[in-house]
Amino acid sequence: MPVEDDESLEANCITRIKCFRNELCHSGSTGISNGEFEDKWNKISSALEAIEIHVCRHKIQGLKNDSIDHETRRAVEDQVEQWRKEQEEVEPITDLCSFLPDNIPDERMFGRSQEVQQVKEHVQNGTVSVVVITGGPGFGKTTVAKAVAHELVKPDNRKAVLFCSLLSKKTFNEVATEMIHSCGKIYTQLPENPDQWLKDWSKQVQTQVMFVLDNADGVLESEDRNSFLSTLGAIRKLWKQKVTFVITSRKTLQYPDLPSQVVRLDLLSPEEARKIRVSRVNDEDIRKKLFKTERTVELCGCVPLALCIVGSLLSDYTEEMLVKHLEKEPMTLLKDDGESVQTAIKTSFDLLTKAEQDALVLLSMFMGSFDSSAAEAVIRACSVPGTLPVAILRSLKNRSLVEQPCSRRYQLHPLIRAFAKEIGQTKSEPLPLDEGEKMACAHYMSRLDENAKMYRSKDTCKASIESFIEDRHNFERFLTVFSQGMENEDQKITNDCKTFLEDFPQKCMYLEKCVQPKFYTQFLERLLKSSKPEIQSVHTVELLCLLGHEMRKVGENEKYNTYIWRKPFSSIPRKKN
Repeated sequence: MPVEDDESLEANCITRIKCFRNELCHSGSTGISNGEFEDKWNKISSALEAIEIHVCRHKIQGLKNDSIDHETRRAVEDQVEQWRKEQEEVEPITDLCSFLPDNIPDERMFGRSQEVQQVKEHVQNGTVSVVVITGGPGFGKTTVAKAVAHELVKPDNRKAVLFCSLLSKKTFNEVATEMIHSCGKIYTQLPENPDQWLKDWSKQVQTQVMFVLDNADGVLESEDRNSFLSTLGAIRKLWKQKVTFVITSRKTLQYPDLPSQVVRLDLLSPEEARKIRVSRVNDEDIRKKLFKTERTVELCGCVPLALCIVGSLLSDYTEEMLVKHLEKEPMTLLKDDGESVQTAIKTSFDLLTKAEQDALVLLSMFMGSFDSSAAEAVIRACSVPGTLPVAILRSLKNRSLVEQPCSRRYQLHPLIRAFAKEIGQTKSEPLPLDEGEKMACAHYMSRLDENAKMYRSKDTCKASIESFIEDRHNFERFLTVFSQGMENEDQKITNDCKTFLEDFPQKCMYLEKCVQPKFYTQFLERLLKSSKPEIQSVHTVELLCLLGHEMRKVGENEKYNTYIWRKPFSSIPRKKN
């Protein structure tokens, strides 16, 4: 046994421990007095403590002298992370710093105060897990989210706000990285289980928090959608309902475990739209000379992004030039410093399925509003078997690509219509545009047939006229398509619209009450030029009489005599044998 004052590693580790081990192992009895136990225990524990001190001293000296390679660096980082976790488990987070985007000056914010207030109220009430800010491309979803973030971080609201930009983020790990970074935890390497990290971290937070997840479309449209939403639900539950998520998305959110409230951004009012446009003109002299503000606002469709771009372009172009380009090629003009209305719409368009993309292109044939039955008739030209046209229409509406001005009526914003038409003309895969137009024509000619019958029925005359007035622009458009199709001997239009030619004089009597005289006369003249058998014989005589009657009403006696005394087939071209 080494002497008592020998504290070397060899004496403690090799000799003393070995001697005590041999003594205890070779003892004839396990019995031992308390005094002897305490004496041996003190000597053994002292030896072990001396060994531990020697090892720690060696490690510390190594931190000073050893070179730092990749493995050593990682070992140090792991140790620091372990200490941090142990510290967080002991101390709850009571003071969380907000993570905010750049503030938008008040002089550049117009027309969204009501929506900002709605989001604030939903967040402060705490009754919903998620507030979804949605709207069309370029409608200002991110702008509203930023304004809400800066409002709620004010001292009187007592909220910590964590803002995450999820633009182009499609996987849950990418989203989790942004969320962790916004919490003030910057990592060179993401934790192995970011989902669990966020859940564990949320257990320690004691303050009220609002997470703003901006441009979340990528992850909401990906395979990680359910993982993302389930994690949000778990965080809110672990946070004891003290966290609310504000999500900006082009699509409304539906998830059973996350009660949500939707704040939809509509078009700006004309007054607010004018303010935005003028606010982007920095030159005071140019502001004083603006006189086509209403026209540019109309061409921009009261879309904030388009108005901002046009306003900034006034330093380089005159109003006349801007209006001219907006009328002819709006998608080309509305680009400025990386911002583009076309890019904003394309981002939404690229998230659609092929059937939804084709449906949007086909719906662009309607110049104004249209009802759900007309939309379904057109969408059938591109719908996938087993998919209901109404489901496609509803999806487009939920993504704010199709507006719903009133119940069962829809319309496309002029800029979205311009984009869809351009896609229809340039897309490599052929779209059934002609087929869709013919199906729409058949739909409206069938409705005209029904309206004409209603007009002659008891107590339905007024309803018949009102039905036509509501869709006047579509009826007149497809009456022209019908007459041109008959003139060009289009077999599909002839077959699908043949019921319109039944009781033809009564149909014309109804049309005469609904459309302008000039349009009515042109329609009859186009039908008269048709050489199809359906317009010959009796129908040709009827057309001549109807046209003669119209000429007599306006005092065109010469034309009246021409139509009334003309032989039915004298001017109809004959086909050569």
